[in-house]
Amino acid sequence: MIVKSYSSAEEAAKQLTEALLIQMQEKPEKPFSMAISGGKNPALLFRLWANDYKTRFPWKRIQLYWVDERCVPPTDTESNFLMTKTNLLDAVPLPEQQIFRIHGEADPSKEAFRYTKLVQKKLPEESNLPVFDCILLGVGPDGHTSSVFPGQEDLYKTATPYIENAHPQTKQVRVALMLRTILNARQIFFFATGAEKADILKSVIDGDEHLPAGFIAHHATNATLFTTEQSK
Repeated sequence: MIVKSYSSAEEAAKQLTEALLIQMQEKPEKPFSMAISGGKNPALLFRLWANDYKTRFPWKRIQLYWVDERCVPPTDTESNFLMTKTNLLDAVPLPEQQIFRIHGEADPSKEAFRYTKLVQKKLPEESNLPVFDCILLGVGPDGHTSSVFPGQEDLYKTATPYIENAHPQTKQVRVALMLRTILNARQIFFFATGAEKADILKSVIDGDEHLPAGFIAHHATNATLFTTEQSK
């Protein structure tokens, strides 16, 4: 994994965005499929896209998916979709028919099945897995990514793209993209900043496979971490 460190979260977000735009321009005639994550860092990133990059993104080409979603209604403050809508979707001209949210209000196992079938239908396939053009990931304070948590190594080789999973402590149920499909993406961008993540990011960068984010970092050939100097 390539590590790029900057003086501030804002600068890291800007540089990630510039790298994303370069990737989008590689095949300007084709749709661009992107799966995004929730959390504090992506909210900052999405606000940047909605303001400074509103006129630079090829919104008509972007097919927007989610990495994971908590099993709550789309109006709930815990919803990743609501966070994205508030910080990004309400401000940009992304066609509604190109926004593919995970239905957190639905039965989790049925929704994981539906969403799996959706991405299998919409996306190209390699090695019997769907291929996203880009997947945007965060790193939790425990080293989780998507909604795969430490201690859930049995999920690392799950071939089904999306499954129902639960947080091991809170038991909150989520629909989550599995790591094999993440590794199949054409490009993986991690965005994780802040001094409070310094220790866990060191383990992730070192490729600690007990951490889901570390497993991705160790095995991905096309992953870049955009971070801050104090968290590197």
